[in-house]
Amino acid sequence: MSQIFPKNILKYIVILFLVMTACSCSAVKTKTLYQSGSSCDYGTVGENREASEIENMPMNIENNMAHLSSAQPSALMPDTEIISGVSLNSSPSDYSASALMPDTEIISGVSPDSSPSDYSASVLMPDTDISLSLSDLLFYSKYSDKLGINLDGTENKDLIMAIDEWFGTPFRMGGCSKYGVDCSCFVKKIYDDVYGLYLSRTSKSIYYEDLIPVKKEDLQEGDILCFKIRGRRISHIGIYLKDNKFVHASRKRGVMINDLNEKYYKKRYFSGGRVKGRIHMNISKRGGK
Repeated sequence: MSQIFPKNILKYIVILFLVMTACSCSAVKTKTLYQSGSSCDYGTVGENREASEIENMPMNIENNMAHLSSAQPSALMPDTEIISGVSLNSSPSDYSASALMPDTEIISGVSPDSSPSDYSASVLMPDTDISLSLSDLLFYSKYSDKLGINLDGTENKDLIMAIDEWFGTPFRMGGCSKYGVDCSCFVKKIYDDVYGLYLSRTSKSIYYEDLIPVKKEDLQEGDILCFKIRGRRISHIGIYLKDNKFVHASRKRGVMINDLNEKYYKKRYFSGGRVKGRIHMNISKRGGK
């Protein structure tokens, strides 16, 4: 037993010595590499790899774009039909996509870098033979919302813009400015600005001197409506628009749009008339209500 123990001790000492020797050699080798600048070499290798990746980046981008441009995206929107696709690598001026919108027909394409006045696309309005440019489509959509009437592109744009300029102007008896206007002066101003026609100053004189009577069912845009608000004399006038809508200067709410079928105006409506000098003028693209 005593002989075995020293032999084991000696064995363990030899193993420990060998391990310590190996560790010492490793430490010396690492120190030598550090002092000789090998650590900087590792950094240089990393930098070279990054530089290589940056150098190859344009090629990678081109490859990715080539892959993307090989796809011709298209989407079928609800109740619409895509006519042609757009290449992802096309410039905006090369876009040729068009879409068939619900209940409309696209006549031609549009270049996205065109100004609104240059838009060549046209849209066939539902239930009409009217073809609108996109700029006109935006115009009529804007004023449909703003004035609260259903415009379809047949209306006189100058009339619409003139009404918008006066819209909301307060009523003032005898007034004839944006600070306050009465019904006859409002109609007079609109006719002067839009049609270049001079009208008399009062509701009664306009009816008797400037108008040719028109049946209610034959009213057209721009015709003048006459009302007997109190008593038996003509005391109020307005301008007919469409679908029984008319614009006038109301005593309570100023320049606004009302409906002839409203009980108040239906009861007090007297007659409609067309200005004599306007009989042969092309007031709108399509006549009728």
